[in-house]
Amino acid sequence: MTKSSADCVVDTFAWVEYFSGSRLGNLAAGYLNSGRTLTPTIVMAELAAKYARERNPRWNPEYRFVLAKSMLVEFTLDIALGSGRVREQMRAANPGAGLVDAIIYETARAHGVPVLTGDPHFKGMPHVVFLE
Repeated sequence: MTKSSADCVVDTFAWVEYFSGSRLGNLAAGYLNSGRTLTPTIVMAELAAKYARERNPRWNPEYRFVLAKSMLVEFTLDIALGSGRVREQMRAANPGAGLVDAIIYETARAHGVPVLTGDPHFKGMPHVVFLE
């Protein structure tokens, strides 16, 4: 694990809430506007899928905002290998936790920062800034 100069890894939940202008998005704004966040590339895939499913034209400017405010983190072999173990740990507390959740959590762990999220799959886990 290496300590990053970033404040947190941003989960898809936090970006969605931020772009919707919700109360939880406003709580996340301090982190997201700092320019000191990391966003896993898999989060970009989840966001792209959400906007495509909704046929939402806002994705183009919003993904550019993510790129301007957050450093993208690639999905590495080390993160991939750690994600399987992490998924099983997450599922012990929350059976609905998925592999993407584990990848995001393992990305944060690899960079020595917490995950910023309000996704219930992360609730109660260590090293999570939980929006509620």
